[in-house]
Amino acid sequence: MDLNLLLSSLLTWSAVHFLGDFAFQSAWMAIMKSPLQNDGKDVDPNEVLLYHCLTYTGTYIVFAKAFGMSVDPLAFLVIFLAHVVVDWHKARKRYITTIWLDQTLHTLTLVPLILLSWM
Repeated sequence: MDLNLLLSSLLTWSAVHFLGDFAFQSAWMAIMKSPLQNDGKDVDPNEVLLYHCLTYTGTYIVFAKAFGMSVDPLAFLVIFLAHVVVDWHKARKRYITTIWLDQTLHTLTLVPLILLSWM
């Protein structure tokens, strides 16, 4: 893969990532997906995490469809599962304790998918 194509794809999909992870994550989701902040509330933090990860992955799907991009459906599954794992650990302050590490891991998830031409 050409370096310019790799960088342009990474920038494009990173922009989609930031939309899904920040713009489309409500304050309710950000707070309630963490059992540390959701202490005693009526909603399961794992359920909220699932809502967030579905919304996040949906952003990729909508973007790809809107711009007629060919994306392997397995890429969406990898994006979803990787986001669940990273955010689950971050919400529980296990291993991932800073937003920088969180965002780096999410972005690094995209690199192999782009290199494999799955997106």
